[in-house]
Amino acid sequence: MLRITFRQEGAHGLVQSWNPHALGDLLPFVAEFWRASMVTLKGEILGDRFPSTLMRFPYPRPTHWRAYADLFHCPLEFESETMEWHFDAAVFARPCPSASSLTANICRDFCEGLIARQDGGSPLLRELRNYVLGNSSRRCTADDVASALGLSRRTLFRRLAEDGTTFQDSLDQTRASLACEYLENTLLSVSEIAERCGFGDEANFRKAFARWRAATPSAWRKVAHRRREPEAMHWKPADVYPTPEGAAHRIEGLPVSTSIVLNRLSNE
Repeated sequence: MLRITFRQEGAHGLVQSWNPHALGDLLPFVAEFWRASMVTLKGEILGDRFPSTLMRFPYPRPTHWRAYADLFHCPLEFESETMEWHFDAAVFARPCPSASSLTANICRDFCEGLIARQDGGSPLLRELRNYVLGNSSRRCTADDVASALGLSRRTLFRRLAEDGTTFQDSLDQTRASLACEYLENTLLSVSEIAERCGFGDEANFRKAFARWRAATPSAWRKVAHRRREPEAMHWKPADVYPTPEGAAHRIEGLPVSTSIVLNRLSNE
């Protein structure tokens, strides 16, 4: 699973993508689609070109690389060891000419709900989950996690105990959530999901999933798709909201996850 982080160092902003090679052959497509979409969206919001200063891509320069230069307007580095997007952080202080308090409230409510559903637990648990998700395709040991978090194995176990959990329980909960996400929102096979969740054997993954959710992976997927398909696979009008002028407009719903699109493309 691709994990994206942001940090600001003075006047310099950096967006970094972790574990990009987990996307396999889809990496160039995902990188192009995501960055092109974000540059275009941010340009529309600002009413001006987004001030990118450097982009790094962890794959060879494509034959159409000049299209990158035409769109991103900044130095490009291919075959980089990291996947990074650098920009001028002064952009945060610029006014937004198309600002809307109604849209801001909708976006804020959505983000707060998402965080409330998925980001519970202590800072240590969040760091542990982030590490496991960033290395989901391989077996994560307690020693690996402790080293990545700058802790000894004993300290890691002690602090997890203080949070009322164990390393194995935390690992299982993270893998279970990841497996459910793949089953509900992608067309990956159970074997592929097993591999992406760090299991070298599909049979062991099936046993573990049955222990986590008291159901087989296939049964879980069927129930989830039956429950969510009407909203995930079709465009539908939302409620009608009054505008400040008293008129009305409809907000169209979007597919629940772009993962569906990406995995369809990979299977064509």
